[in-house]
Amino acid sequence: MLELVKCDIRGRKNKIVLMSALLVISHILMLLTFQWSSAVEKGSGLSFMMDGSLNKLSVFSLVLAISLSGISLLIAVIHGIKSLVVELVGNQGKLSFSIPEQSSKIIYIKLIATSIEYITYFIIICIFCVLHIGKGVASTQGWQSVVYMLDDLVYTILIAAITYISFMTLVYFSMILAKGVFKVKSGFAVISIIFIVVIGSIIDKLETLIEKAAPVYIELQSLRIGNVATASITEFSVVKLVIDLICIIVFLRLSSYIVDKKLSLE
Repeated sequence: MLELVKCDIRGRKNKIVLMSALLVISHILMLLTFQWSSAVEKGSGLSFMMDGSLNKLSVFSLVLAISLSGISLLIAVIHGIKSLVVELVGNQGKLSFSIPEQSSKIIYIKLIATSIEYITYFIIICIFCVLHIGKGVASTQGWQSVVYMLDDLVYTILIAAITYISFMTLVYFSMILAKGVFKVKSGFAVISIIFIVVIGSIIDKLETLIEKAAPVYIELQSLRIGNVATASITEFSVVKLVIDLICIIVFLRLSSYIVDKKLSLE
């Protein structure tokens, strides 16, 4: 399966390299041109103020970096969805899913490949976010303060990876459910979206109910119990984390079963 993952990655390598290069260039441009006039430490964290003398290049670099960051993550999602859609509704899938004991592996291959693409972009964005923040606080706290953000960076990337994989397994399961169980031929995209919205809404409701009963959160390297508000951008619900992990396992198992037992592309 590793060789198939490598093959899938090679197929999108040029796009990943191009998007990564654009991200790096845009954020370097922002680092060189955009200035914070001050970084004031408050009880809730750091409050940044923009330089009042910003020129057009500074504004352009800010907008460009933020826009490309969002676009890159969206592209990763689109590529991930499109790669499975091609298998489910295209002629290529008739060959791929006809190989014994290989059908369900396609789901894992597509999931791993899209996750690598998404996490690549996300890591680049996170690294530059640390540098941007470090530049803002350098005048008051020095660049050594950036070192203390590295563990938070790893934590943030890990949580983002789990969240993305959970979302994509839901998307893949919804598409496979529409195609394999309900045998949808026309309106495949619409039915899949309906499944995503309905199943996603049920999961969100479940998370909300459980969070009220067990309000446990991870904040940086500490564990906090209760509903006390916090300014930490790395706060994450333990309930959501656990449910995301459960959803990944359940949706992958169900998707594999449907592909192996129920899916017909005729």
